[in-house]
Amino acid sequence: MVYQHSIPFGAPSQLRLLIAADIEGKAEVSVLDAFNQPIGNLKNMQTQLSELKAVVETAETVVEAKNDKAVCHLRLDEERKEDIEVQYEDLERNRKISATVTVEDFKELLEQLMKDK
Repeated sequence: MVYQHSIPFGAPSQLRLLIAADIEGKAEVSVLDAFNQPIGNLKNMQTQLSELKAVVETAETVVEAKNDKAVCHLRLDEERKEDIEVQYEDLERNRKISATVTVEDFKELLEQLMKDK
């Protein structure tokens, strides 16, 4: 379920993956805590909206969103095609975590971004 350009992930859905896009197709990815606040440096990680759309099509596509202090990799789970792997790392705090979001929620979020653009 999409809520304010974000979708829940992590067990038991205590985190949110927030994506914002501008009219030029640039996207910012952030990982939010249960209070909708960015976790450490996991905010404003940049990528292209077109690359995020490609994630749901093939497991070979790996999208990297990053800023100076953090990086997030998104890719379709090769074994469980209904999930997208989300691996994010706060380089400054040496924190690396892996989780999944459902393809259905991710597609719904991208559709909402396109509609609101």
